[in-house]
Amino acid sequence: MKQELLNEGLNIIRKKRTIAENEAYSQKLQAMKDKTFSKLYKKYMEILVENAKKEAFGEKCDPNELKNAKTQYMQRLKELNISSIDPEYTCKKCKDEGIIDGRYCDCLKKEVSKILLKKSNFGKLEDFQKSDFEIFENKQEMKKIYDIMFQWCNKADTTKNLIYLIGQTGTGKTHLMRCMANEFIKQNKLVILTTAFNLSQLFIKYHSSKDNSDALNDILSCEVLFIDDLGTEPFFNNITREYTYLIINERRMKNLKTVITSNLSPMELKERYDERIFSRVMDKSTSIVIELKGSDKRFVNKK
Repeated sequence: MKQELLNEGLNIIRKKRTIAENEAYSQKLQAMKDKTFSKLYKKYMEILVENAKKEAFGEKCDPNELKNAKTQYMQRLKELNISSIDPEYTCKKCKDEGIIDGRYCDCLKKEVSKILLKKSNFGKLEDFQKSDFEIFENKQEMKKIYDIMFQWCNKADTTKNLIYLIGQTGTGKTHLMRCMANEFIKQNKLVILTTAFNLSQLFIKYHSSKDNSDALNDILSCEVLFIDDLGTEPFFNNITREYTYLIINERRMKNLKTVITSNLSPMELKERYDERIFSRVMDKSTSIVIELKGSDKRFVNKK
């Protein structure tokens, strides 16, 4: 992952930390104006320091003494209508540092996924739970497909890590893809969404200059990759087939999840690309192929 992208995510997370700590400090200043709270809190801190000294010399501490002191000052906070004097971090694991035990925290991966989503121009994500099947003519069939994809998104041990969604324009492929992406981002997965067109531009830049290895490596190694509208991108000899195969095959070998939407039927996929790509996408042991049928959903309600 590009360092500038990680830095952007870290900056967002650490701004949240600063806000949380500033808010906590403000709450504490307000609470300390109350003499009763101030007295109780000072007592708690004295016990905390004394216990630390005892532990350093191997002496036993009374755990209930510290617990009771905290209960008393927390009760006074409640009476003062102050929620907490401790920072309420967004991520409880890393306390909004973005790094924990020398490695990137899951919350950073989630933040980076959001940044990548924004840069992909896909707009907002969708939610499985809020999907409206009334806009489809084949409501029950679509609901069944959405249920299957929801289960797939939440199944960690599946060997079928490539989804090929076939459907004409307006049949709901992109909406379903956005629901799936949202589900993975909720799980703190590193997700990349791209169009086949944008991917082809990346291939050209990489092939011609070899200085975009980070970007290509991101595509090859992200936890979940979404490619929208495969087959609509311009075709370049010695580039389109070769790099498309590289991505599909490498991710298959690494057992990484890949979701592709396209209006190409299996035979059309074979004709446009080649036997190698066709065999990888259509391999029943590692792929799920689903066709979304029906009329353009954008016009269903206008009939």
